[in-house]
Amino acid sequence: LSGNDKMAELVDKDKQREYNEKKQNGNHSESIFSYSICFINMINILPKSKVIPFVCVLFAFGGIIMFSAALTQTMASMRFNDIALTTEGTVIEMIERRSNNSDGGISLAFSPVISYTTPEGERHTYYSNSASYPPQYRVGETLAIRYNPKNPQNAEIDGEGKVMTRRQWIAIGMG
Repeated sequence: LSGNDKMAELVDKDKQREYNEKKQNGNHSESIFSYSICFINMINILPKSKVIPFVCVLFAFGGIIMFSAALTQTMASMRFNDIALTTEGTVIEMIERRSNNSDGGISLAFSPVISYTTPEGERHTYYSNSASYPPQYRVGETLAIRYNPKNPQNAEIDGEGKVMTRRQWIAIGMG
């Protein structure tokens, strides 16, 4: 083995030993650290001249997957907008959602639950995934609901689906 290969082998063994110690001590959780060990092991088995092309292909493949997912989601949203009908709905409840902040605090947001009736007289309830603080809506407030006439349970508040979501922009950016 050359000097560089011996050094890579020592670093690899040292990282593997550190990983095993953390695992045995019980303070190891599946994290970026454990995945980075796996990635380093994959790179170390490749000849040095093939590492950069391998990493480039890996990132290109990931970008293609992210772009494809964003495109699929965007196309589904466009199809929904083409067939959706609009009706009036009433906010019947505001659901409180709590989540933990990175600084240990708690974030609070509210999502509306909306009741609406189709022209055929079918009554449905829509639980919005959008949450805000302060609450964007009040119980008893009326607003426009868009729904799929073939599947009235598939609905959204008018205006929610017209703006690309943060996930879609991130996926397109990573693609």
